[in-house]
Amino acid sequence: GGGGVEADPEAKVLPCLMLRRRIELKQLSKLALSRQADETLALKVRAPSPQQQPLEGDRSFWVPDKSVNKCQVSNEDFGMFTWRHHCRFSGQVCVDSVSNFLVPLPDLGWFTPQRICDPVIGLASTEPLEDLLFSTPKKSEIVAVLTDLTNGSLTVTFDDVMRLSGPSGGAAELTLLPANEVRFRSASNRTVATFTLTGANGGGGGGGGG
Repeated sequence: GGGGVEADPEAKVLPCLMLRRRIELKQLSKLALSRQADETLALKVRAPSPQQQPLEGDRSFWVPDKSVNKCQVSNEDFGMFTWRHHCRFSGQVCVDSVSNFLVPLPDLGWFTPQRICDPVIGLASTEPLEDLLFSTPKKSEIVAVLTDLTNGSLTVTFDDVMRLSGPSGGAAELTLLPANEVRFRSASNRTVATFTLTGANGGGGGGGGG
């Protein structure tokens, strides 16, 4: 089921913290740092294999409409004015009032905003699995913690050229990567980063930063 009502976030009491992307340690392939005295850290993730790619609009786990007579969240009876709607994340059958919050769910093959039920708001990854680029004064501490958690198996590289990989297919529309490549150089006692966008999303370009 689905369709009809747009989400009204103001009507919801949202969690204090909303998950954007869950990344398991086993999904990290390496940590990338530049050779300059900057605060940039890139987390490189393993691209999923074809077998790990989500089904487009995965409905395989949905509860069948006819198997429930009441909303699985509010316990309200379904009827002429209380239609059945599926939560795209949990698969539960719900009334509109508790399933009209909309988010993309790239891990389940939903790349446009979709219904989720109130109990799971803030728990689903709404961003695609892709390399992450951080600017943080705590990069050394983050590297130390992650290498310790992975028992030293996580590769750490130092290079003034960082190449970043984003998602493919429908998830590419959700990418937050600022560029496909970042180059670092020292200039006037400070580090300058140049961002270059290449490939499907652009033909090449650049920008500077300090």
